[in-house]
Amino acid sequence: MKGKVNCWEHFKCGREVSPEDLSFDVCPAAKDTSFDGGNGGKNAGRMCWAVFNTKCKSKEEADEKMDEGRVTCSICSFYKLVKEQEGENFKEVKS
Repeated sequence: MKGKVNCWEHFKCGREVSPEDLSFDVCPAAKDTSFDGGNGGKNAGRMCWAVFNTKCKSKEEADEKMDEGRVTCSICSFYKLVKEQEGENFKEVKS
């Protein structure tokens, strides 16, 4: 995973799961184990666009179709980085 970072590392938001202090609001991407390993990330760390209530996806978007939600993600610097790093192995969502 050299050179690959998870979304919370890229954005430096400080919302990753921390065993020392769980008093802060942990990011849903950091907790979502269903995408663990996707695009080489920890939990949904490199597939955060598939998880609602992350830094970029609001609860309101949860009611929209997934394809419509990706429009916002397609302009995200982290989404672009992961897509470039993964190349033909890039995964939109885990199948």
